Formats: sequence, C-alpha cells, structure tokens
Amino acid sequence: QAALVRLPKDLSAEPAVEASIFADLSKVLGNLNRKEEALAAAERSVALFRRALRPGDPAIVAGLDALQAARWNLGHPLGAERAAREALALLVAAGQSDSDRADAVRSGLMVNAAELGHPAEALAMERELAASIARRKGPAAPGLVNLGISEGALLLELGRAAEAEASLRSTLDLALRSGGPDHLTVAYVRMNLADALSRQQRGAEADAELVPALAILEQRLGRGTSMWAEACRQRAAVLSALGRVAQAAALNCPPV
Repeated sequence: QAALVRLPKDLSAEPAVEASIFADLSKVLGNLNRKEEALAAAERSVALFRRALRPGDPAIVAGLDALQAARWNLGHPLGAERAAREALALLVAAGQSDSDRADAVRSGLMVNAAELGHPAEALAMERELAASIARRKGPAAPGLVNLGISEGALLLELGRAAEAEASLRSTLDLALRSGGPDHLTVAYVRMNLADALSRQQRGAEADAELVPALAILEQRLGRGTSMWAEACRQRAAVLSALGRVAQAAALNCPPV
C-alpha cells in the first residue's frame, strides 16, 4: 500500500521501472483478492510502459500479463484475451516466439479459451504450445504429457474421437517412458483413452485400458479416493454397455 502511494513520486523519472513494479504489485493485489486495485495497478503499468518504451518493445509484456490476469479475475474474459494476444504478438514480432514467456502466454490463452467454451481455439493454442516446448526442450520434455491429455480432452469435446485416440496413444507412450507403468499420469491417460475408445463403440478395448488404470489408482491412492471412484464408475459403464452387468455391479463403485 505504501508503494502505491510513493512510486509515482519516487520513480517519476524512471517510468519503465515504475511500470515493472506496478505489474508486480498488481499480481500481489490479485492474490489478496483486491481485484479492483489489481486492475488499476495493471492499467497504470501498461500506460507507463507505453509511455516509456518504443512501440513493439516486448518489455511491455510484463504489464500486459498483469492486465490479462486482473481482467480475468474481475470476470472480463474478452478483455483478458485481448491483452494476452497483444502480448503474444509482441513476443513473436520480437523473435521470442519460442520462449518461456511466450509459452506462459499461450498457456493462459489455452485455458481461457477452454473455460469460455471455445475448444477449437483452445486446441490450436495447445498445439502451438506443445510445438514450442518440443522445439526448445525436446520431444520428451516435462509438461508434454499433460498437454497431450489436454489435446485428447479437447478433441473429444469437439467430437473427434478417432483423432483423440491417436493423440492419447502417443501421450501414453510418452507417459510410460517418462514415468513408468505405475505412474498416476499413466492411469489418467488410460482413462481418457478408454473414453475415446468407448465413443467409437469399442468397449472391450476401453475396458482393457481401464483395468490397469484402476490397479494403479488403487495401489497409489486407494479405493477411498475420488479419482479411483471416477475410474470405477467409468469401467462399470463400459462393462454394462458390453452386457456384463453382473461384473459391473461386482465392482461396487461409490455413487456420484
């Protein structure tokens, strides 16, 4: 609070420094749930950056990042998206398309699009993000498994089950190599793959994925967990669709 009062006086001759600090303050205020103040600080940061920097300088991305977060927290998703897209365009134009900063912006745009109910836009951004990470850090980079899961889920939401299956099989291979056969992520990928197979009326193949997924979840988390219960109910639905009703009932899955 003291900084908000002092900065304009103490740093009047250094607007770029003041802008950077206001960007940081905006995020602090947002974490304190002081949303209106966070937005005001972010707006001041961007205004100061625009005054201090030449057009196209990617340093303004710090302010735009704070602005998109503040707008999103206040329930202004379209304004948040505009700020994020401007930030990404600046980074691309500055030759920083493949960078941690650009990927952080892409990640935010992907999440925003998904939450706004725009799966096609989210899928395009997920693919940009995955390609950037793979180019910089290799095809087995941390994070690519989770992005592969997101891609599969988005393809399923778009009704593209066969594409989702192919994507999730590649993701499963990566998850097995990076985490081993008993990793929790492997179980989650198998659950998603089973969903893709079920939507193609391939219940027996779906069940073959759910059996090891349930075993991993029981071993690593236990039967009393929500994730195990979700997988149990998923397998029960698959078995019922295959006409194996007694076997489905024997699973004794917890109710929703």
